[in-house]
Amino acid sequence: MQGYFKLSRHYKFALSNIFKKFPGALGTIIVEDDLLVSHDFIDFFRKFSPLLNDPNENLFCLSTWNDNGKDDQIEQNPALVYRTDFLEVSIWDEEFASTWPTAFWDDWVRNVEQRKGRQCIHPEVPRTSTFGKVGVSNGQFFDQYLGKIHEFHGDFNWNQFDLNSIKRRQYDEQFLRKVENVPVASVSDFEMLQVPEVKLIYETKKEFENIARKISVMQDFKAGVPRMGYYGVVTALYKNKRDKKPITKASFKELCGWGVFRPLEVDAAVLKGKVVVPTHIASFGLSAKVKGQLPVSIGEPLVIKPSENINDEWYVA
Repeated sequence: MQGYFKLSRHYKFALSNIFKKFPGALGTIIVEDDLLVSHDFIDFFRKFSPLLNDPNENLFCLSTWNDNGKDDQIEQNPALVYRTDFLEVSIWDEEFASTWPTAFWDDWVRNVEQRKGRQCIHPEVPRTSTFGKVGVSNGQFFDQYLGKIHEFHGDFNWNQFDLNSIKRRQYDEQFLRKVENVPVASVSDFEMLQVPEVKLIYETKKEFENIARKISVMQDFKAGVPRMGYYGVVTALYKNKRDKKPITKASFKELCGWGVFRPLEVDAAVLKGKVVVPTHIASFGLSAKVKGQLPVSIGEPLVIKPSENINDEWYVA
């Protein structure tokens, strides 16, 4: 228990002094001594720091960590970035100096009085991992969660990332629209549904814990916010399935009946002999034989109107 008091003193000393020594600094990057980082770790902060310092973006921090970033529960897309209401890193504000707690500083910082509705940006694929099983927390969560999270080892250039896609207004519009359109399922039957994404609704903490336990994400809340939650929504792969594999043995007409394609008039293109239909949920490839049934050439834009020209033989490849 004494370790938590020492940690709180340590962070207060370090953070208050760094900004005293560098009063013009807009922020600081904190790397604990049990972390490994990706080669693009610094580039991530360099890319997103303009948003952190933009008052219109309502940000509290940037983080390269993902509490639900276990290898088999993330989409292996190094460019995928989220907003979250869950603060994952060390934060310092000048006003904290006089009110900093004697222990459990991280829980204190997440309280609504300190967070003030601000958010954090983090990547889907973590740029940080920890080997610190032995520490103040006595290895809590390490074997089940933290030890299965690994930093990105691939090659990615953050210069190609479009900052507009993560700006608050545009991101919220797209995020909430997508959540609204994803079909609802129950914990008991969602594995049987032939759709790439579902939403599992919870109304109480206990209900969330049951869902989290089922899909193997972290179950706890901090200051009323589930780990990695945004507007209460936690996004995760289940058994490595979320926008990863196309639906099989489902007709195009069935997909439309399920409401996967909304609106029913969607843009499409024929690529490599398949009709690829981008939707708000995922991209589906129709079988190659569709090519002969549609008056289009490879790469030529096409509008599919389910009410007019759905063929019962079309199916997802």
